Amino acid sequence: MGHTVVGIMSDQRTKLLKLLLISASIIVLTSLSCSLLIVDWSLEYGTATMYVNPVREIGAQLKIYMRGYFNTSIGNISIDPSVNFTYKVIDCYQINLEIHNNTLSGPLRITVDRIRVTNTSLPTRFPFGVDGESYLVVVPSEFDAIVIGNSEMIAKTSLGEMRVFDVSYVIEYRSGLGRYVDYPYHWHTSFRIQDFLLILLATASTLIVGTIGGIFNRDLRERYPFMTTLIVMISSMVYVRWGTAYSVMYRDYRKQGALWIVFLLCPFFHESYHHLANNLPALIPLGLVLETGLEWKSWKTRTGLIIFCVYASSWISDFFLHRPIPPGGFGLSFLIIWLSLLFVILVNERRQDLLRNKWILVYSLIVGYCLLTPTYGWIAQAIINPIEPSNLGLARSHSTAFVTGLLTLWGFNAVLRKKGRSLLA
Repeated sequence: MGHTVVGIMSDQRTKLLKLLLISASIIVLTSLSCSLLIVDWSLEYGTATMYVNPVREIGAQLKIYMRGYFNTSIGNISIDPSVNFTYKVIDCYQINLEIHNNTLSGPLRITVDRIRVTNTSLPTRFPFGVDGESYLVVVPSEFDAIVIGNSEMIAKTSLGEMRVFDVSYVIEYRSGLGRYVDYPYHWHTSFRIQDFLLILLATASTLIVGTIGGIFNRDLRERYPFMTTLIVMISSMVYVRWGTAYSVMYRDYRKQGALWIVFLLCPFFHESYHHLANNLPALIPLGLVLETGLEWKSWKTRTGLIIFCVYASSWISDFFLHRPIPPGGFGLSFLIIWLSLLFVILVNERRQDLLRNKWILVYSLIVGYCLLTPTYGWIAQAIINPIEPSNLGLARSHSTAFVTGLLTLWGFNAVLRKKGRSLLA
């Protein structure tokens, strides 16, 4: 009995030492990379791209309004397709744009570059300050149109010039009045780029340490959260590089390259900073429970199944929702639903064995929260405020993801059971 207790304690010490070694290695790698890349960032200027899509023909005059810390002291204005135009600075917040050819019927791209930022001492994590967000608005003064806008704030960094704030939106003008499309979820922002670059570097360090350790240690390879780390890393990389899905589509409106980027990376794109920031705290503990908490027969099967869930959760749900291609990006929301359902199905199949595990209740509480939050939350919003179309749409989309995930994963597991195979050890 004494030898058994000593053996258990020795094994626990070994696991603790391995965990401390892995954690220390990750911290050292991340700290070194951060000291080189995330220092001495400073705001430089703003830039904006607007697409004016008229109902009929483009009128003669457009008004450009500067909001927040944007100023009418600019580098240049360009228009595509090329037309003759002149612009006049009215004051520090307004520019009037006179177009000399008013027979254009297609979308007009207006690019305003090198916009002066009146307060360059703003923190680059929150460059819009407490007074509001800095962006640019184009108002058609003599005709009805849909205006698609994307405004950015650029900072000087050790990596070169980088976007540290981005906002995308669509305004529909009718009879001189404008309304935001998809209100109240019309504001697609990205900021705190430095923080997500830190997450990117930390997850990259975690993958490097895990890969090296997995080569020499089979147990580490079997229980290391490779896929959870990789998903968080790719989501952070997409956010740092491109911003939101709407940033890509509205910055390069109607360009096939932009549409393909969003389509191929749609599980990792989000509609705003808050969307991504809300999804990560649910995905990380859920992924750790699946990869580290449960004992799989094969880490390769586990990895393949999670990869399948990443894309199937978005593409299958979009097929039933008849959403346009590319979708605007529900990001990791649908994946969280599918992975939660995968845990429920696996635990239900092996419930007699797993109930002996003292951690299973904790795991179940984590997964239950992750499963119910996106589905029940939006259904509750739709019940509370059913006259808001966006609430009904989000409740429908998340419920569809729940149903498609349940049927797909339950069917897959049923096929394995008929063949006498099991995913868990």
